[in-house]
Amino acid sequence: GGGGSWGGGGGGGARSSSAGASLSLMDSGPATGASLMDGGVETGSLAPPSAVVDPLGALGGGGGDMDGWGGDDDLINWDGPTGAGRVRIEARSLAGKKPPPKSPTKSGSASSASSDSSSSLPLSRETLSAFRLGLKTHATWTKLWTSEGTGSRRAASFWTPKMETSFTSRNRDRVCLGSYVVASLSDPSSGSAAKTQPSLVLELVDNKTWTMSASTHMQRVVDALFPHPVRYRQVWGHEWKHAAAYAWAPVPPPGFACVGMALTPSSEPPELESMRCVPEQWTCAPSFAPRLIWENGGAGGRPASAWIVNSLGTAHVVAGHEPPAASSVLDLKSPSYLLPEQILAPGSALAPALKGRAAMFQSVAEEQKSAFGGGGGGG
Repeated sequence: GGGGSWGGGGGGGARSSSAGASLSLMDSGPATGASLMDGGVETGSLAPPSAVVDPLGALGGGGGDMDGWGGDDDLINWDGPTGAGRVRIEARSLAGKKPPPKSPTKSGSASSASSDSSSSLPLSRETLSAFRLGLKTHATWTKLWTSEGTGSRRAASFWTPKMETSFTSRNRDRVCLGSYVVASLSDPSSGSAAKTQPSLVLELVDNKTWTMSASTHMQRVVDALFPHPVRYRQVWGHEWKHAAAYAWAPVPPPGFACVGMALTPSSEPPELESMRCVPEQWTCAPSFAPRLIWENGGAGGRPASAWIVNSLGTAHVVAGHEPPAASSVLDLKSPSYLLPEQILAPGSALAPALKGRAAMFQSVAEEQKSAFGGGGGGG
């Protein structure tokens, strides 16, 4: 029940479960392959030819990676030149198991057959030019923490935007770029905070789609322009008898940047999907000095403070009561400069975002290069 504080730890440890699962499959050895080839508990028996699904192209078809094996996780890479991994995977592809259902879009609509067939094709400049971005004041929030009962001499609360899609606005989507801090116990759109500090989120609109129709390309554009972080670093945390508050700095994939932080009410790292990053080309230095919203004087624990550092109003937490270094904070450029076709159109200088372990390893390498090669940057 006592209090405790932390600062500066790593947030990536909890993300190693996928690697562990892959190793357990590898360690299962030939027994796993035998059970699959013999029609073990998962399949019972091989399906008749008419029901065969061949996601890996084992029968000479187009193939794909619908059953989850591919890239760094392909057992071929782990089983050596004997090809045991290929035998096991091909046996699995013959089991007649249907491909997993496509995940529904945020609005819950199903993709059409035409969109499925073109999902792997690059989006044209004409298609992308229909998408435009703007900054919108957000109205619905999820409370993460308040200073009530902590002994803090300043009132404050942490919030994250609640992303919901209206049935009458299905051609648009909003993107969470971080959490928010308010100098009161009210949410960012209520009370004095609504008049004294910004609480903006990024909104993407498909202008070629009717407002009550789901955009065919929206999810692809959002995922390409605004990838999730690859991991988090814990910046600060403190626990009281009745509550806890933690701040996490997201680590973006190469070519992208983060303009906010993730705040949580527990020591559990936030979900990677809880926020998104933006193209580096769309960021700039803030036009104003950091504004102090809260410092934990009187609340106990290691000194910490929360600031607003950009035009969106996203929170930036630092250990100590000094403002964050200028090199550690970013703002978004004006929406008139945020043109998706300049980022995603064929021939763009920005490569697609790396994903999974490749993105995580690349981000670690860039951090080490910055730390030991003379590059600046705190936070």
